[in-house]
Amino acid sequence: MANLSEVISWAGVLGKDEVKKVASKMLPYLSNDGDRKVAAAGFNEGNVRVRALLSCPPLSEDECDAGILTGDIIMNYIHACLDTSKAPKTCARRYSYEMWGDQHYEIVKWFKDLKVDQGPVLENLCESLG
Repeated sequence: MANLSEVISWAGVLGKDEVKKVASKMLPYLSNDGDRKVAAAGFNEGNVRVRALLSCPPLSEDECDAGILTGDIIMNYIHACLDTSKAPKTCARRYSYEMWGDQHYEIVKWFKDLKVDQGPVLENLCESLG
């Protein structure tokens, strides 16, 4: 449960006291015999929705059951969030890449450097990162 608590704490949306409580609630959702639909629906903790989402970036939506985050879903979501041409009025999308830190700099730069007619492809990102 320590690793799960660390992940929940890392998200930064719950206080210290809430983290252990939420981690305890999450454990049944992550068990092998848990109901995936219930896990994907999750539960509310205060004003935070907590869900157990499975991800499998190398697979396409055609190769997975509904409710699994595939590479296409993840890549398109990141691209939509970082696309400077679709910047929301409430925040800026143009700032120094260094603000993302060393571990994310190259990934964020790759997404922001995509041409308008290019879609994000996991294989291309992996190739660019070497």
